[in-house]
Amino acid sequence: MNTKESRFHFERYYIESPQRYGDIFLYQIGDRLCRGGVEIASHVQVCHEISCVVSGTGFMYAGGEAFRVRQGDLFLSPLGTVHRIRSSVHDPLRYSYCGFMLAPASSTGEYAGLMEFFAQPPQPLAPDRSGSVRQVFSLLLNELLVDSPSAGLLVKNGLELLFLLTRRCYERTGVRPKEPRQSGSFRQRMVYDVVNYIDNHILGIHRLTDISDQLGYSYSYVSQSFAAVMGSSLSNYYQQRRFEKAVELLSQANTVTQVSEALGFDSVQSFSRFFRKSCGAPPSRYMQSASPADPQPEKPK
Repeated sequence: MNTKESRFHFERYYIESPQRYGDIFLYQIGDRLCRGGVEIASHVQVCHEISCVVSGTGFMYAGGEAFRVRQGDLFLSPLGTVHRIRSSVHDPLRYSYCGFMLAPASSTGEYAGLMEFFAQPPQPLAPDRSGSVRQVFSLLLNELLVDSPSAGLLVKNGLELLFLLTRRCYERTGVRPKEPRQSGSFRQRMVYDVVNYIDNHILGIHRLTDISDQLGYSYSYVSQSFAAVMGSSLSNYYQQRRFEKAVELLSQANTVTQVSEALGFDSVQSFSRFFRKSCGAPPSRYMQSASPADPQPEKPK
C-alpha cells in the first residue's frame, strides 16, 4: 500500500511465506488509519480476511456491493472475493485486519465449523457489540512486537479467540430481533451490553442513539429497558461516565481544550458548561484545586 494513503499503518506482512501457528496460516495482520477520502483499490483476496473498524466511517465492498461501516463494525472478505475500501473524507477510517487460512487437514478437526463459516459467511457485515474482537486485535498486535518464548503460543491462542468471537458476532446478528419480547434475563443481558459498550467506548459516543444503533435495537427499547433494569435513565449513566472520563483525562495533565475535543464537544465553552453542571466548578478551577486530599466532586444526577 502506498504510504500516502495512510496517516498511520502498522503491519506484519507474510503473504509470500505465511506464518504457521498450528493449523492456522497467518498471511497478514495490521492496523491502518486512512487519509480522508482515500480508496484502497479493488483486489482479489488470496486468503480470508477479518476487518474491525476502530474509528471513523467509510465503505467496504464485497462482490461489487457497498456496505457503510463505522466504529465497532466487522467485515469479512473470504478467499477469492473482490475487496475494496473507501474512507470518509471528513471522518477518516481506521481499521484492524487479519488475513489467514486454515490448514486443509482441519476440515474434519476442531476448526471444521470455522472453515465453513469463513468460506461462506452469512453476510459480510456485523457489529462487534461488546468490543471483544477489537480487544483481541490489540492483544495480537502487541504480542507480535514482543520477542519472548511465549509470544508464539499467545498469538496462536489469540487467533483462535479472534475467529471464535468473530463467528459469535455474526451468529448473534442473525438471530437477534430489533424489538425482542423475551425474559427479564434477556433484558438484563442487553442492558449489560449497553453498560459495557458505554464504559469501553465513551470517547466515541457523541449521541445516545449511537449506542442503540451500534447494538442493533431501537433507541426507545434500549432507553426503557435501561431505566427498568438500572433504576436510572440511560442519559444519566452516559453523562456520569462522560464526566468521570473528563476528570480522568484532566488528571493526566491534558488541557481543557484537549479533553473537550476528546469527548466530542462542539466547543470548550459547551464542555465547561457541562463540567460546571456536573460538579459545580469549571474545569480550570477543578484542575487548580484538585489534590488527593480534596473531596471527590459530586456526580451528576
